[in-house]
Amino acid sequence: MPLAPWWLLFWEGGFAFTSTVRSASTARLEHGHFHIFVNDREPGYFMYLAALSLSAKDEPLRWFTTNAWVTGKRMQSAKSVIALLDSFQVQTRCRLAPLGRWLSAMVQLFRPQREQLLRRRDLLMQRQCQRQVWAALCEDRRVDVISPCSAALPRRIRQFQRREF
Repeated sequence: MPLAPWWLLFWEGGFAFTSTVRSASTARLEHGHFHIFVNDREPGYFMYLAALSLSAKDEPLRWFTTNAWVTGKRMQSAKSVIALLDSFQVQTRCRLAPLGRWLSAMVQLFRPQREQLLRRRDLLMQRQCQRQVWAALCEDRRVDVISPCSAALPRRIRQFQRREF
């Protein structure tokens, strides 16, 4: 899908996110999404966590992982990324502070789904590597979204209420 005219990039305190809004002609289901990153051990190097898509009413629709070419970041193993989920907390005092808190809460609220999403991504990529070389697969423009899962907030809240983590 073509990107709308603007992209927001925010980074602070070791975490980053970008926001992409779809053009009106492609926004029937997804209005836009956030790509979320965490600063890796190397200064200035950000590791990709996942993306969260939103409806036109700004309701969460789905989490998804993408191929490396989409974000321009090297793909890290699920194990490496999962180890960073507990510490994901965007802390800022700028005008995007409410958004940072909301994204942080969404990452924590959907942690089990995010872990499963990352493991599924690794499994699907490994299967595909039996037919294609890893480096070529990571740059294959036909492979963009690798593993999606629901981000339905009312359903997740009901799961918490019933203690179905």
